[in-house]
Amino acid sequence: MIPALVHGVIDYVAVLGVEALSRLGFSPQVSGLLTGSDRVHSLYSVATDYELDAGLLPRRGHLAIDAAIGAGYCAAGLLTRNEPVSVRCMLIGLGLTELLLVSLTEPAPRRGRVHRAGVPHRRAG
Repeated sequence: MIPALVHGVIDYVAVLGVEALSRLGFSPQVSGLLTGSDRVHSLYSVATDYELDAGLLPRRGHLAIDAAIGAGYCAAGLLTRNEPVSVRCMLIGLGLTELLLVSLTEPAPRRGRVHRAGVPHRRAG
């Protein structure tokens, strides 16, 4: 399983990569999809509780949004018939990579995790 901290680092690197990718001269539809999903991803990543940031969004919620974005990339690759095959394959590849990352990431904090203030993290319920 991929620890939450590693997932967070991957998210930040991916945000930079997709932002650069969106500037490579794709059609307005593909560039807009990449830019929009990239900016949404950066916003909810900053708010996610994976030991790097504000911790407002639970990790399971983050992973659910990741899965929706991954499915969206796959759907876009399958449905954009007016795009070159290479672009459609790239979108499907991005989606499958996102879904793979979701499936390999620890969905909940490990037991005994220490919160930022040094107080042990307790689960509700």
